[in-house]
Amino acid sequence: MKYIQNDPRTQQALNHWAGSNGCIMATYFFWSAGTLLQKSLEGLLRSILFDIFVSNPSLIQLSLPERSKTLETSTLPSGRFTGFATVDGKVTDLNTWTQTQLLRALGNLSTTPSINQKFCLFIDGLDEYYGEHSTLIQILEEISIGHNFKLCVSSRPWNLFEDALGSDATRKLYIHELTKNDIRNYTVQTLRENPRWREEASKDPRYNLLTEKIAERAQGVFLWVVLVVRSIKEGVINRDSIKLLQHRLRDLPSDLSEFFRHILVSIPPIYHRQTALYFQVTLQARSSLPVLLYSFLDDCLESSEAIPQTCQGSTAMSEADIELRYDMMVRRLNARCKGLLECVKPSQDTMGPKTSGRIDVFETSVSFLHRTVRDFLAVDEFRGTSRLPQSQTALFRYR
Repeated sequence: MKYIQNDPRTQQALNHWAGSNGCIMATYFFWSAGTLLQKSLEGLLRSILFDIFVSNPSLIQLSLPERSKTLETSTLPSGRFTGFATVDGKVTDLNTWTQTQLLRALGNLSTTPSINQKFCLFIDGLDEYYGEHSTLIQILEEISIGHNFKLCVSSRPWNLFEDALGSDATRKLYIHELTKNDIRNYTVQTLRENPRWREEASKDPRYNLLTEKIAERAQGVFLWVVLVVRSIKEGVINRDSIKLLQHRLRDLPSDLSEFFRHILVSIPPIYHRQTALYFQVTLQARSSLPVLLYSFLDDCLESSEAIPQTCQGSTAMSEADIELRYDMMVRRLNARCKGLLECVKPSQDTMGPKTSGRIDVFETSVSFLHRTVRDFLAVDEFRGTSRLPQSQTALFRYR
């Protein structure tokens, strides 16, 4: 969705449709792991209207005249709009608009004849909306009736959305159909990096059929493919037979959340306290933290002292000791988190001239493999551990 919205061809096409007034674009991404507001109708309406009113403040009066009478506006030097409302002489903010008012304002933008402005809304993740999906669909359909609105929406291919929004085959596309060749190429190229795979694939056609199976099951989800290929590569390194590799693929869940659970269940119980520590710290961090920091967290976890000697900073560490600690921590993260956390080295653009190998050691940080991993671990339903074996529930009880 971001790619479509940001592509210059999209803006060009919309401006051609809109004519001299141009087209205002507004975007919203429903997020199931976010706050209630981030997956609600109110959040959608607030965000869309804010984008529209910032682009053209004069639309406030046209969209909701009774509200604009109490609205005072100011313009920053940049030209951006800021505003506040006065109710009974007391200053309040725009958040006090009720959902009914928000709906009416957006509806008026699509039905008021005097509004010549054109709009295009990009709304992602309809399936992650927290509420009655039929209500959301009805609202979107009412908005789209307006002559001056275009909508681009995305969701999982649920029957409800297919029936209401996907009846015209010329106005919809399935991501997995567009990306299947890319997924196939990635799978083939990545697996062929292994000499044993190349050797066996040259003799046994079942190896090439396995890559086709991966592309078919992926349903356009690249992250799933990355995880599956990683598992197949592990099997090749372990000298698994082709039948065992086929079983390996068959046993891997197609759903990402189930795949993540599958990975967690494979973590040995002896590592659970450390795994929990790494996950919790990474979840709570406002930005990516250095790999070396996690090594000192390990010291705190294993030490009987309130503050271990290594964390007191009283003794300088040699470059060799630092690099040994770094290498140890990278291996621990790989073993304890099974790839759900990864070590990310800075790009040359952000590093500047490289003067020593130590720069990577200090600059390399820990991040989730993908945003969906963070979402999965942060969801309250999962943190309640009701869907994990008892031996895995310790992963989310660390405090």
